[in-house]
Amino acid sequence: MINWINVLILLAVTAGLVYLQVYLSRISGKTGLILPCVFLVLAVILTVTNILYSVDATAYRVLENGETIPLQSPASPDGSDSGLLIFLPALLCMSLPAAFFFIIHLIVRAAVKHSRKAELDRMDINDL
Repeated sequence: MINWINVLILLAVTAGLVYLQVYLSRISGKTGLILPCVFLVLAVILTVTNILYSVDATAYRVLENGETIPLQSPASPDGSDSGLLIFLPALLCMSLPAAFFFIIHLIVRAAVKHSRKAELDRMDINDL
């Protein structure tokens, strides 16, 4: 069963972030890059943390006599895979919000540039 309150909260947060991105992009060119950079840094941090956790998560089995045997890593069960093929798609998936906000930034900046150019054209026509 879907918890509609959580869905509404998620939609409100998403709409708020989109509104904030549009507002920041309209102010100037550089401030509109704040949210994409924040989400990109978060994606890199989460991916690096995941890599470090999977390296540290090399499990050891303790035998009855106290001897420890390392188990195979879940990232590379046969030992031949470097794990990069697993974490690169994860980084790409976690970077989707950054790409989404960057696309919003580009669209808003193009619209602002177009409106300023149209305003200058109107002023030139009025000057004639």
